[in-house]
Amino acid sequence: MTTIDFPTLIPKFDAILSRGLCQGVGNRDGQMCIEAAICAALDLPHGDNPDCVSVAVRSFKITLNDAGWSSPEARAKGLRSLGIAQIGSKGVVDDVQFATKVAEMTTSTLIPHLFRTVFPHDARCLLAADGCEKLSPNAAAAARAAGAAAGAAGAAARAAGAAAGAADAAGYAAGAARAAGAARAADAARAARAAGAAADAARAAGAATQQKDFYILMSAGIGLTVLQELDSPGCNWIS
Repeated sequence: MTTIDFPTLIPKFDAILSRGLCQGVGNRDGQMCIEAAICAALDLPHGDNPDCVSVAVRSFKITLNDAGWSSPEARAKGLRSLGIAQIGSKGVVDDVQFATKVAEMTTSTLIPHLFRTVFPHDARCLLAADGCEKLSPNAAAAARAAGAAAGAAGAAARAAGAAAGAADAAGYAAGAARAAGAARAADAARAARAAGAAADAARAAGAATQQKDFYILMSAGIGLTVLQELDSPGCNWIS
């Protein structure tokens, strides 16, 4: 595994992020994705698979990077802390624990906020939001709660576009929880897809949020919290 010199790495990483981040691997001399930025900062070959990042964390980060951010600059700013936190996670952060915790937090925090924002007057959706928020902390309960929320969104036909996006968000969250419970760590990416679908749902509903990237930023915050809980080495270098 590549030796990590954080005091040298962080300024190089920030210089790359100052160009903005793009969807896909990108160009070594221009904009690139968050994982390629880490490879570049570590002087590794251009690509999106730095050897110091755990499988589940990488899967989550790539999917979150490729979500519909409002701009390359917003993507870079929103992913900076999470990008640093993931460095050194391989061999330290357990993939299954990461996937499980991210799935649970996505279901219990992001999905309720989405449903209360997009469906503030729909009793079934509000009940589903309560169920997600109050779920017991385990993947099976998260999967059941998110599955119920997906059904509730599907029933909210009068806001068809938003309902479809919200149902997708809850469905991805349910899939992430089920996958985490089955120890399929790479499926942490489904939790990141839930954030992208939530952003689409909020836009379709014309929901008022503080910023365009609200739900993607929320997902990045969830990932960061989990990495801090699991003692990923890069967390000590976020300033």
